Amino acid sequence: MSTWVRNGLLCLCIASLAGCAAAPQAPAPPVDRPVANAPPEVTSGRNDPQRDALGDRMLAVLLGAAPVEDRPQVARYVALVGHWLLQQVPVAERNWRFLVLEDAAIFQAGLPSGCVVISSGLLESLQSEAELAAALAMAIEQVQADAYLRGTGAASLPGTESGLSAAALELLLRGPAASAVQQADQSALHRLQAAGYDPWALPALLQRWAALPVGAFSDATLSGLDFRQRLALLRAPLNAEYADSGGAEIGQRFRGSILQGTD
Repeated sequence: MSTWVRNGLLCLCIASLAGCAAAPQAPAPPVDRPVANAPPEVTSGRNDPQRDALGDRMLAVLLGAAPVEDRPQVARYVALVGHWLLQQVPVAERNWRFLVLEDAAIFQAGLPSGCVVISSGLLESLQSEAELAAALAMAIEQVQADAYLRGTGAASLPGTESGLSAAALELLLRGPAASAVQQADQSALHRLQAAGYDPWALPALLQRWAALPVGAFSDATLSGLDFRQRLALLRAPLNAEYADSGGAEIGQRFRGSILQGTD
């Protein structure tokens, strides 16, 4: 069991204090990638308050296991890319936020409340901004697919504080549902292309992750599908819809924001 989940029990007592910081103000957009000022177009009404509360409890577990990344330029950059992705394709109405936690394990989660959480270890596994966008797009689409709640209807969620805290830990231990992950991966390809990124960055990232040992990942990142299975399921839509796709890779901005000060 990873540090994320082992330490999660310690933070259940402070679950009521959990919350995701509001998205920081984005820096001036690069000349080749304007950032819209309008909020993303939404496709449905506000999320159920119970799901928001559950997402906050899940976040409390994660915050109990790892501190927030302390480099402000990283937080701003991840939020900039994340909110750009949100604005390209309509999304369900959530309190969309992006948070980076400081942990060497590769971690990625789209919580039911709309908070997308990644780790510094995930950032270190990337080679381009397109791959960062791919990681965020997969998490965004997992929120939309109810990846952690697939098979658990809102009506069956516990109504008490202690019940929500226990459910939060159980869901993180279980990981996202395989069927929802498959759906999210395919939807993420479309979101990447709409945002001007190369959709082939997504399978490139999954291929690199597939070569790593399971111990490189947080428990909550893994699902019933391993990375090779996810790649196999993407082969048909990639060849059918994105064979001739090309997207922008902004290497300089990526290196300046994420790799600055690293070896």
